[in-house]
Amino acid sequence: QLGGLMADGSAQADPLAEDHSGWDVIIQTSDVHIAHRIWRYAVDKRLRVFPEALRCRHAQELGLAKGWKDNACLLLLQGMHCSRMQLVKFLEESFLGRYVMRLYWVDAIRPGNIDDVRARLRAGLLDQGQGPFRLQCFPRKIESGLSEHIPDDVVLDPREYRTVYSMVLVEETIYESISDREVHFRNKPDNATMSKGNVASAVKKLQEAVLILGLELDRGMRVIDVGATIGNGLACGVCNC
Repeated sequence: QLGGLMADGSAQADPLAEDHSGWDVIIQTSDVHIAHRIWRYAVDKRLRVFPEALRCRHAQELGLAKGWKDNACLLLLQGMHCSRMQLVKFLEESFLGRYVMRLYWVDAIRPGNIDDVRARLRAGLLDQGQGPFRLQCFPRKIESGLSEHIPDDVVLDPREYRTVYSMVLVEETIYESISDREVHFRNKPDNATMSKGNVASAVKKLQEAVLILGLELDRGMRVIDVGATIGNGLACGVCNC
């Protein structure tokens, strides 16, 4: 199993063993403000976004606010007790999915830098999984350079892969895991992109507000749709009834 240290220096438990403290995941969003908003959704139970089964023990934002290509826009959720597939399905079906670019499962947290990662890969870190492999790293710019440090008998295939090696490097701390393809979530931000069948992306924003405020939209209710782009409120009402 992946070995390492927790941020406080204590030993990391076996990620494959039963752990009543739950498991961890890093969410990469498309914007630092969105990362902060999802953090609020995760920690404030009054905001009815995350179902009770998907609540985490602790949530914190990671890194510096330099934009999603370089740093930040990361949210660490610790102490999750649902299955990983439950979280993936929730994001695929929830409005939050449009904001999430990648999920990085965390089986180990330890101090280190990119040289430590390269050394572990050369030492056979990926022998724990079943190839072909896909690398998923943050910052993204270090992803391509890591392939040079992987033994020749390890097959990398970003399309037809079976196992994903995830690694996040933030402020001299390494978060990493080896996971199956079935729980691999990867999305692209759809900022300013209209969804097929919707009047505009504003529909999703209205749906978000309805959920957070706990509004109950039922059949037979009257919807007054005003604004520069009419139709969004009507579409939102139809989707929630």
